[in-house]
Amino acid sequence: VFFGTVDGRIRRLTPAGPDSAPIARDVAQVTRTPILGLEWLQPGVLGVAAISGLYALDVDSRAFNLISAGALAYPFGYVNDLAATPDGRIFFTDSSTRCCTVTCRGCTCQP
Repeated sequence: VFFGTVDGRIRRLTPAGPDSAPIARDVAQVTRTPILGLEWLQPGVLGVAAISGLYALDVDSRAFNLISAGALAYPFGYVNDLAATPDGRIFFTDSSTRCCTVTCRGCTCQP
């Protein structure tokens, strides 16, 4: 099981043993903003939706790259999930373009 954290890390839960709780291990520090969605783009490559943009993470090599942070005139505001199709297209939701994107702390969303 892979999951994202509020500080931009991707972690993996691995079994510890029959009578032990799973162990969470860091896979990569993809960004410094919260990870809000994960989806397999292809075998071994995890798509990552973060407030700072969309990323692709190779879980074996731990290498990652920014797929997109939006367009110059329309940067992403709050990318919160993604879905990938077998032909490689990525669909995602961007909940707001009115909220600050540098950090989630202390910002006030406009109506």
